[in-house]
Parts: sequence; structure tokens; C-alpha cells
Amino acid sequence: HDDAGLDRAAGLLSVGHDEYWTQAMFDNVKAAIQKGLNVAFLSGNSVFVKIQLKSAPNGRRDCIFERGGRFRPREKTLMGAHSTGPVIGGADWICRVPDHWIFADTGIRAGDRIAGLVGWEFHGDPADIAGLQVVASGETDSRRFPERNPDQEKKSGVYTATVYPGPQGNFVFNGATCWWADGLSAPPGYLRSDWYVDRQGPDARLQQITRNLLDRMKKKM
Repeated sequence: HDDAGLDRAAGLLSVGHDEYWTQAMFDNVKAAIQKGLNVAFLSGNSVFVKIQLKSAPNGRRDCIFERGGRFRPREKTLMGAHSTGPVIGGADWICRVPDHWIFADTGIRAGDRIAGLVGWEFHGDPADIAGLQVVASGETDSRRFPERNPDQEKKSGVYTATVYPGPQGNFVFNGATCWWADGLSAPPGYLRSDWYVDRQGPDARLQQITRNLLDRMKKKM
């Protein structure tokens, strides 16, 4: 909700499972991208549910939220891709455009995989945005634990990690997975789950991709 704060920033990170946004959040970030803000969605199932903030009975502002439907235009017009059915599943993160700047100094080649990075929720269905590139994509699988997905007939989906250029030389990146951070570090006590796919933990290539994103993000045009 701090649109002035966005104007002061060079970049914005959305991480993990950033599902609930207000319309004001959505509109402010879209406007900031037009002004040159760099954004990286290192997340899955983000901007999925529109909420309304309300005050508590004691008068505290914006501490209660209610669901308010879906975003129009859809959230992929902001992120480059969005949640698609089935919402849950897992997969390897497969490189499709190895000469893109996000892959600089990684040594990664087309078709190379970062094992188990995608899940448990993901983004797909790329938007029709000028200059958008699908930099990683593949099929997800939710069959390993059918009891965790009992109501969905569709047992596979397609994730798409995307990058599109902003109008000021900036960029918007979408990693298309809740588990991006799993490829960055494994702090003491961290327990890696086996939901839908075997995750492999820190990967030097993903660490370099993230470094490339942050380095470019700091250079606000």
C-alpha cells in the first residue's frame, strides 16, 4: 500500500507463497513497474486472491482481511504468469533460453535441470506481454500423493518461468515456484519436504541466477 515507498526502491521481491493482495497493492506495483521498478517473483501461487483490509473492533486499522474475488485484469498481466490448474504439483526447473542474461555465469545449457525446484504450487499460462520470454518450463506431476490432491481430475500441469521488460529498461521476473528459496540455502534445522518431488537443496546455478537478478535489480533506470 506504500506507493511512495515503491518509488524510492530499485526492486521488489515477492517470495515463497505470496497469495493475498489487495487491489491497491496490485495497482501500485503495476504503476511502479511503469516507472522503472524491477520485480522478482521468487514464489508460487502469488497474487492469487484479492482481499479487502478492515479495521478491528478495537480500532486497529488494516489488521483483518476478507476475500474479495479475483483480480481483473488477471494477475499474469502483472507477474508474467499465474497459478493454473492443477495448482499443486512438482517438477524439475528446466532451462529453455540459456543465453538469457539471468543465466550468465551459470554454465547452464538448454534442457539442463535444477532437480525438484518446482512446487508445491507454481505459475504457468504466460501472459501476452511484448518481449516476454519463457526462460524455464516443464510439466508438473501431482500423482505421487493423490490423497493430497483428491478433488482434481487433472494430475499434471505446465509451469512457466518468465521474464518481461518494463518500459524504463527494468524487468519483471517470475520464478514460478514456491520453493525457490530451497535452491539457495539450507539453514540449520531446515527440514526439506518430499511433497510431489524430491527436492535437492542448494544449487550453485540457482544461486548465480539469483545473484544476476539482484545485481541487475539494483541498477534502477
